[in-house]
Amino acid sequence: MFSNEASLPYLTTVEPVTYVCMARIIGELREEIKVPYGVNVLWDAKASIDLAVATGASFVREIFTGVYASDFGCGTPMPAKLSATSTVCTAST
Repeated sequence: MFSNEASLPYLTTVEPVTYVCMARIIGELREEIKVPYGVNVLWDAKASIDLAVATGASFVREIFTGVYASDFGCGTPMPAKLSATSTVCTAST
């Protein structure tokens, strides 16, 4: 699992530099990875899906539906928007 656990403060929409750097690191290590791996861009489900597609990850860990309470308030993912993203990703692979 590749995650940005140390990216503080946590943001619900991360800056592109976060997932671009994660993609670079995963790309550098990809030939050495012999097991299925996943990604998680904390609190940003769209960035997590985009990173998974860009790096060939097998799975994503993120909150995609429902409402959650955290130390920075309540969050509500937008499943319809994410569904459109995953449809585009599926069509392109």
